[in-house]
Amino acid sequence: MTRTSSEFKEFNAAMDTILKADPARVKTEVDAEIQANKAERDAKGERKRGRKPMPFKQGSVVERADE
Repeated sequence: MTRTSSEFKEFNAAMDTILKADPARVKTEVDAEIQANKAERDAKGERKRGRKPMPFKQGSVVERADE
């Protein structure tokens, strides 16, 4: 007989909950969360990928190198 840890029992309980969930309901909740995050990013002016825009600096690197 093997003994299982409490963490393994918690994991199994969580997996049972996930597997018994209604897929349509889960999808609508995930989509709602995605839309909320998107709206928050749009309000802040953030982009999901790529570099963040750099703040404007006076002069260019080339100009400073020539000095």
